[in-house]
Amino acid sequence: MKTPPLPRPKLILFIALLAALPAPARAQSLWHEDAAKSMFADKRASAVGDIITVLVQENSTSTKNNETATERSSSLSAAITSFFYSPGASGLMTKGGQLPALAYNSDAKHDGKGSINNAENIVAQIAVRIVDVLPNNNYVIEGKRETALAANIRTSFSAGWCGRMM
Repeated sequence: MKTPPLPRPKLILFIALLAALPAPARAQSLWHEDAAKSMFADKRASAVGDIITVLVQENSTSTKNNETATERSSSLSAAITSFFYSPGASGLMTKGGQLPALAYNSDAKHDGKGSINNAENIVAQIAVRIVDVLPNNNYVIEGKRETALAANIRTSFSAGWCGRMM
């Protein structure tokens, strides 16, 4: 027995539904057959996208010494050499034949010393990604690290190149 042909609008609808169905999806995997290495192979990071750990070690010291010395000396000498008459002619305002005199001396010395010594040691590890492998097998790397300390967030960006570690 022969089936009757589908009417034209139904045929168009059927074809449209078939076209709208999703194509079978291929599973994505982190495992790539072309990048697979033997169990005994060197598995260190060596390709673009691999992550390596950079150890940052910084030792810094600063010293400041300051020394100050000041010295000041002053003197004042005042005397009355004659008052109306010489001291020998009149005894007015004299004592033992001498008119009044004043002598003043002052010395001030100040010495000051100070020093400041600071030392800081920082050791940090930053995970960076290999961005490019240069022809001499050095790596171009970049990474970012955020550190939270007492409600402050400090962001460190690292970029540069490094040689392959043996």
